[in-house]
Amino acid sequence: MYVCATCFSVLERRQNRAGIYFGCPDCHGRMVGLGVLRKAIDRNAVNGLWRSARDEGGRPSRPCPVCAGAMSEVTSPGEAPPVDVCVRCHMMWFDGGEWDAMPAISPPPSEAPVLSEEARARWAFYKMEQIRREAEFEDGMRGGPPDAWWKWIPALFSLPVEMRTPSLARLPLVTWGFAGVCLLIFFLVGADIGSAASRWGFVPGEAWRWGGMTPLSSLFLHAGWWHLLPNLYFLLVFGDDVEDFLGHARAAMLLAVAGMLGCAAHAAVAPSSLTPLIGASGAISGIICFYSLLHPHARIGLFVRYYFRGEWLQVSARTAFVLWMAIQFFGVYLQREGQSEVSALAHLGGVLAGIGAWMIWRDQ
Repeated sequence: MYVCATCFSVLERRQNRAGIYFGCPDCHGRMVGLGVLRKAIDRNAVNGLWRSARDEGGRPSRPCPVCAGAMSEVTSPGEAPPVDVCVRCHMMWFDGGEWDAMPAISPPPSEAPVLSEEARARWAFYKMEQIRREAEFEDGMRGGPPDAWWKWIPALFSLPVEMRTPSLARLPLVTWGFAGVCLLIFFLVGADIGSAASRWGFVPGEAWRWGGMTPLSSLFLHAGWWHLLPNLYFLLVFGDDVEDFLGHARAAMLLAVAGMLGCAAHAAVAPSSLTPLIGASGAISGIICFYSLLHPHARIGLFVRYYFRGEWLQVSARTAFVLWMAIQFFGVYLQREGQSEVSALAHLGGVLAGIGAWMIWRDQ
């Protein structure tokens, strides 16, 4: 169920010759995907709007009816009014009257010009190159740098980055608070992490210590900088978008449930183990899963270096999540063979919480 971005009425699913779109029965606004738009209005106008929203960003506008993230208001060609574009959902929102102001598809000429064989071959080559460039721009892996300079820092450490930082409707207080507590406890514990892990970490063979609170207390303990910093990075990058959609209370609930399910999945394989489990990666795995379901088309970039050159590669959040899941299943194999100290099972337990939260709250 989608809600109108103008009057908040429930949108109706409609269909015309170009395809399926969603329209508002009250204010006559409509939400249309790029595929349908290119069949209904001038393709150059659609591509111009899309590139303006994606490259220049436009002015932050109203929430998207699909993902609730802030859309970008970009100027239409000619004298047409501005249009709201959601670069994540590949959707455009038209208020009442804006659709009619868009340029229609140019009618085909009455008589096709007569071209020589060489001219037809060059024209075909040109069209093939144009289609290739558009496909590479929209769906390919190659792309330009991200929209903020600071994203180069994690990229140089081979961490994936969110290529576009969306506008938020609320401050991610839970995300910042959780990260701040983890950082504070890390400094307070210092070099005494061994005794802290034995006391407050989750031990499968003693799961009900401290009234069963160790699945939560273990989330705030980390073994070192290289354990803490990647966890905080993924939490801050993806947690703010998830909290913006869910709200503070539900985001906190997702973190807690994902952390506990991660501990449960870890204990299911070795229920009598006395080795403590610490770290927030299970809880953050639930955040990553929810983000990939909420924004499947968001672009995730990775800076790949070879010799003295480097290049940005981009994939959708959905593709990045599938690749990450493949790594986790391989990690489970290494964990079962005793070749890894990282609990990939805890990550998969957090993923189950993310899927469950999406099934419950996606239509909020």
